[in-house]
Amino acid sequence: MISCSQGDTLKVELGDFNAKLDYRAEFMGKDYAVLQADGSCRCYIGIPADAAPGNYYLKITEKKKKKTVSISNIVVDIAMKEFPAENLVFTPDKKSIMAQDNSGERETIGGAVANETPCGMWTSSFSMPVQGRISSAFGAVRKSGSVVLWRHKGIDISAKSGTEIKAPESGRTILVNGDFIFHGKTVVLDHGLGITSIYMHMEEISVTEGQVLKKGDRIGTVGNTGLSTASHLHWGIYVHGIPVDPVWWTENR
Repeated sequence: MISCSQGDTLKVELGDFNAKLDYRAEFMGKDYAVLQADGSCRCYIGIPADAAPGNYYLKITEKKKKKTVSISNIVVDIAMKEFPAENLVFTPDKKSIMAQDNSGERETIGGAVANETPCGMWTSSFSMPVQGRISSAFGAVRKSGSVVLWRHKGIDISAKSGTEIKAPESGRTILVNGDFIFHGKTVVLDHGLGITSIYMHMEEISVTEGQVLKKGDRIGTVGNTGLSTASHLHWGIYVHGIPVDPVWWTENR
């Protein structure tokens, strides 16, 4: 049995890579490719923050020349996690942003964070992209008065405008947009193996689309652009398009 909580990342390692076999994983109705990383077979699965607690089956299938040679079923126990509730207070100019249609921005970002690249580009645990206090946790339920707005898909790191944002690990920029009204100036990095990261509400963007970054390279600076109530960086990590707690990635690899 594997134990995890809502919003976690599930890391599945299947031993040494065998080029003659094709590995697949199936979890919660979704298929995942099991990819080679550091000479072993590895798969990362995002656990949705709103997944119902309980036991699920992770099905691992090994095929040789399209013929199934092995099937394993692993029990995954998802535990409930307590997420905080936050009340957001917007100034009149920010309220005007709330009233606008942001579906186009969400669609563009959704496509980018679900990007799949078969090779992993990172080599260690992720670093925090900016130094500062975590002012809003992953999974927090955002409200405006009694109205539920959304669940927070990343963490907010409080820092002064102009504070440098650094790449937490190696990756390639797949989305660079300085014109988003709702999300502010935004960058998305592809780290490979279905892992992407997003940086929002920036003041300055220092990268271009398609640029390859190493850990510690400058991405831009902290700002207060878009629907933001104070200077901070919104940092999110997605696993095959599912938002997960970025803090896990600073403690694991």
